[in-house]
Amino acid sequence: MFLQNVIDITIKDVLDHCFLFKNYVNFTHYKKKVDLNRDWNKFSILVVDDDITSVILFEEFLSSTKALIFTASCSEEALNTLKKSQIDLILMDLQLQGMSGFILLSIIRELYPNIPVIAETAYASADDRRKCIASGFNSFLSKPISFELLVHEMDKYLQ
Repeated sequence: MFLQNVIDITIKDVLDHCFLFKNYVNFTHYKKKVDLNRDWNKFSILVVDDDITSVILFEEFLSSTKALIFTASCSEEALNTLKKSQIDLILMDLQLQGMSGFILLSIIRELYPNIPVIAETAYASADDRRKCIASGFNSFLSKPISFELLVHEMDKYLQ
């Protein structure tokens, strides 16, 4: 009985501290007043990623921006979307089924040389970043990607 009470108290204390920490973090972020509101209703963004979780995350991140969001899970879908729609920016994973993001980028650069393409990948080394930029990507984001960083990078191209 005594041990049960000690465990209950310990769990309650931990939960209370977690709650206080969560509120502190939210309050601290609020105090920074980083303005992430964007009105990109004039822009179309293509997200090319074969991981449905990443696609859903990008759609959720970008839903408040009012941009028109297209998604593609493979290179063929991406190229079809580019043929049918005017795209202002592409977010593209490097590791796609059937064709790597690097090969897809080379095709996109031949057909649509002025569309900014941001690489988004789980590869995060400095060499990966250099390889992406040297291959023609405009920018590089390593996963996990924060909304704040995503907006900051996209701001460079959506003016």
